[in-house]
Amino acid sequence: KVVDNCNNELTDRTYTDSGGMLAGPELVGDPYGGVSGVNSCKDNATAAAPFNATLALQGYVAYCGDLSLTAVLTGTEVTGTDCGWTIIYTFKVVDDCENELTGQTYTNTGYNQAAPELTGNPYPGETGIAGATPGETEAEAAFNAEMAKQGYAGYCGGPVTAVFVDADISGTDCDWTVVYTFKVVDECGIELPGQTYTDTGGAAIVLVDANTGCSSLNLLNQDLCLAEAEAFDPVALEDDVKALYKDFGVGLDVQWISTTPGANNSDCGWSFVYEFEVSDDCENTATCHVTYTGSDQQAPVFVGPAYVGAAFSVDCEPTPEEIIANFDAYIASVLEAYEDNCGGEVFAEFDSYDIQGGADCLWTVTYHFAVQDICGNELPDQSFIIHFEPLPPNFYVLSVTISGEGKVEVMGTAYPTPIVVEDGTVLITVEEGTVLNLNAIADEGWLFSEWIGHTNSGNPTVEITMDESKFVTAKFIREAVYVQDVVVDGEECFDAPNTLVIAGDGTTFTVEEGASVQMVAGKNIIFMPGTTIKQGSYLLAYIDPESPFCGKQPKHFLATYERSSADQETEEVLSVDDRHIESYFKLYPNPTSDKFNIAFNWLAQDAMITVEVYGMRGELILQQEVEADREHTVSLLSQQPGIYLVRVIWDGNMQVQRILKRN
Repeated sequence: KVVDNCNNELTDRTYTDSGGMLAGPELVGDPYGGVSGVNSCKDNATAAAPFNATLALQGYVAYCGDLSLTAVLTGTEVTGTDCGWTIIYTFKVVDDCENELTGQTYTNTGYNQAAPELTGNPYPGETGIAGATPGETEAEAAFNAEMAKQGYAGYCGGPVTAVFVDADISGTDCDWTVVYTFKVVDECGIELPGQTYTDTGGAAIVLVDANTGCSSLNLLNQDLCLAEAEAFDPVALEDDVKALYKDFGVGLDVQWISTTPGANNSDCGWSFVYEFEVSDDCENTATCHVTYTGSDQQAPVFVGPAYVGAAFSVDCEPTPEEIIANFDAYIASVLEAYEDNCGGEVFAEFDSYDIQGGADCLWTVTYHFAVQDICGNELPDQSFIIHFEPLPPNFYVLSVTISGEGKVEVMGTAYPTPIVVEDGTVLITVEEGTVLNLNAIADEGWLFSEWIGHTNSGNPTVEITMDESKFVTAKFIREAVYVQDVVVDGEECFDAPNTLVIAGDGTTFTVEEGASVQMVAGKNIIFMPGTTIKQGSYLLAYIDPESPFCGKQPKHFLATYERSSADQETEEVLSVDDRHIESYFKLYPNPTSDKFNIAFNWLAQDAMITVEVYGMRGELILQQEVEADREHTVSLLSQQPGIYLVRVIWDGNMQVQRILKRN
């Protein structure tokens, strides 16, 4: 009521007061600290350790103790990695009167504790590895960590690493196995142990460099004659072929198998394909082919002497026809001064001529020409001179030329006293129909070889009827070539058209260990005192009556020098007669791995023959007497692989051939 000073009242008057709890909740105890060591990937951390509103209220009370509280999440922050992560939950505490305590937090922590797992196809290992059995160190070094982790992933999807633990090695060099044991480790260091993969392999025939094969040994477009190419022994390439291949210590071996010559081989173009077999003790094999090609690329050479001839002309000045005719007549003698390096024929290609003179009808003609061999190799700018003088009517001229060292005696009705031609060219003028007898006489140390020109005969005495002008050349060759005071320490070849004389007269000839010598002569090879063939060297001597020269393969007769004891001097003459041009025995199969047969070609069936087999050091391996009426078999089973000499002796004759024994 409202009363004034006069006590007057106004009753039943009211007003209202309102209020409530305005103070928020408060922390009065220890707050909740969160959880730690949770096993979870970071990406799944909030699910593995979610916000806990109940536990978050730990330590909080309402200002008025009878009010209830609620924790309300207001923020989530996740930091770290799979190997260690942190969640900070931010929340507020609210009472029933909706009074709030904001900015409160607690923290959960954890990390991945699960090992890596195989999620795809694992690496099975490598097969067919070329190599001998690896040792422990080599095997560990060969562990392929990058491939080993194939198919594995960290539990949380992160990268993993394969770590070598052990290598179990078994088998032989020809067939081995390595079982690798390893563990897979994730980025947190969590391991998955006991994982394996397997490598297998063995020795194989593989190149040292895949880009360098047998073709690297090819020699193409060589400047060699066919005979030189045929003389090449492909066994010499075996070491070069072997060097192309990896040697795994299991008996790597290379052997020449065969040679395939080109179908149309000649000095002008030839090819040979050499086939080699590469093998090892593990029965692995491979084939290697090496190709040699080449041709004669050298022009003929002038060896002298220069030819100067003489001729007669019917008129004072020779006609072009006479000049050309005399070129054709004399060129064969001119070409005697030229040689082809391959021993083939040489030809003249006429170019032009110059004529000078005229006084007293005497003229000098210089012929210009080129010399070619059968391959077209040309020696240009060659020349020779013919002196022309007038020829009386009904007279002809015989031109006699000497090649080598000797003389020719010319006799006839017009010349009862011999005309002796000893050097160069001599012109003999006689009447038509005159018969001349020519007798070629060699100087000491020389032999008559043949007539060249209008008569071609090997008889030193010939008869010529002068029904036209003619020319002849008497060719003489050295009787012997002397090889003296020579030391051979590499590869050498010596030849002579007639006789080779080795050492003698106080001189020496020595073949050093490892050196190789080839000798070829037309009739004889004479080894004189002073000849030394050292152990471990090789000497091949043979007779070839058909224009012998170095590099030509022996056709029929092989001879070897058999050393005497150190205190004994010997002289051996090796020769053949016309009956023995063809070899009278053959060996087959050649090469052989065990036995070979000896077959005799034309010897009398009741002939007794001595067969001897020598090693390459000269040791006698086998000697036996056999009959020529049947084939005979010889075994080399107990002998080492290599080249052996088979010597057959019959009726004072001897021939030697080689046989190659393979593994």
